[in-house]
Amino acid sequence: MLNAKRGMLIAACAGTLLAAAFGCGPSIPDKIGFAGQNATLQSGTQVNFQDAWVTHDIFKVKLWVQNMSQAFMMVDRDGFALRLPDGRVLRRAIGTFTTHQPYNLPPGGGHEVFVDFRDPGQDMRQTINAASLIVGGISFSTDPRPRVVGEIPLVPTGEHR
Repeated sequence: MLNAKRGMLIAACAGTLLAAAFGCGPSIPDKIGFAGQNATLQSGTQVNFQDAWVTHDIFKVKLWVQNMSQAFMMVDRDGFALRLPDGRVLRRAIGTFTTHQPYNLPPGGGHEVFVDFRDPGQDMRQTINAASLIVGGISFSTDPRPRVVGEIPLVPTGEHR
């Protein structure tokens, strides 16, 4: 009787280990897409959402930023941030060997803006189920102080292709 129970326990453990080794259950895609919306934010800043996705270690967002004001606008990508559902705010990832020059936009002008964010030690595909892009680092020739002009909610859409 004891040998039969021991045999069933060993078989159950072996089955569990085998299932874990080959990954039973749903798997997480390598790249998860996010949807955003276009928005006219404070101070005449128009943001057109293009694309966003998250992989294991990085969250990337592509936007088109347009100056709808009557003054020259400076867009400093290092002023962008990502607000997570747990309340934390991730600053834009800054590389060791890269410098990020601000974009100078004339009235009516626009520029494509790519920003990315990292959360070291986290699988960002598992920890981010929603986010909010903080559009900051915006200044004008009439007032050169950088400011946050608004936030754009981002929601997951499934596997990104």
